[in-house]
Amino acid sequence: MHNQNHMTDAEYHAHPAMNYSRLKHLRESPLHFRNACDNPKPQSASMSWGSLVHLLCFEATRFDQVYKVTTETNKRLKAYKVAKAEAEAEGLQLVTDTDLETANRAACNVLAHPWVAELLDDKRTAVESMHFWKQPEGFGDCRMKTDLSRLSGEGLLGCDLKTTRSTHRFSFRRDARMFGYELQAAHYLHGLADKHGVELGNVTLDWRIIAVENVAPYDVTVYQFSVDTIDNALAEYDALGKLYRTCVENNSWPGRGRHDLLDLTWRA
Repeated sequence: MHNQNHMTDAEYHAHPAMNYSRLKHLRESPLHFRNACDNPKPQSASMSWGSLVHLLCFEATRFDQVYKVTTETNKRLKAYKVAKAEAEAEGLQLVTDTDLETANRAACNVLAHPWVAELLDDKRTAVESMHFWKQPEGFGDCRMKTDLSRLSGEGLLGCDLKTTRSTHRFSFRRDARMFGYELQAAHYLHGLADKHGVELGNVTLDWRIIAVENVAPYDVTVYQFSVDTIDNALAEYDALGKLYRTCVENNSWPGRGRHDLLDLTWRA
């Protein structure tokens, strides 16, 4: 159905199958989801830097196929705009040498982390794995691209790299909740189970996040979701799948608002 081995990054990101970047908006409301699908936003500077770190960590051999480096750091100057146009004409993304240097520092710290190094040394570990699958009772066609994953006697393990302002426990916990990383874990675990031909209820599930700071000293911390968090996320994921199916069948994408008046009283 999908020739994954020959799919470019652009083709993958343009594919209509459900991915987490779209799915997370359904948490807001079907209306927010529909708007996100119809009006996709371009990557922010921090997201672009994060993508660069991802590639340096797990697909470094593809760097010259994706990026072109410039020494011009002022993006308002004509020299930068010309360099960007030339890169885009070659189907490449332009990256400044300073951004490449900082991304390299972050990537080196990620790869030097003992747990990451151990996982990468394991021959059972899949790196940057793309997969498509079907959920007839939920989201229909789905897709994912996991950074690191492994099926072993210990269970099903998935891992995602996140760039963040701070890896401090309380700061990152807030970000994880705000961006719905546990819902992403549920989506990816469904995909990994399909890829490996196992049932989610028959294996131990383990989801971890490699958090690396996007500012010096580019600290790295690995977080692990609790069993309860994963169970709750899977339950929410199933509920959102049913909501999505209802919206598709009725061709109706309502907002979060209700018909009754909501209380907005401040209490001491």
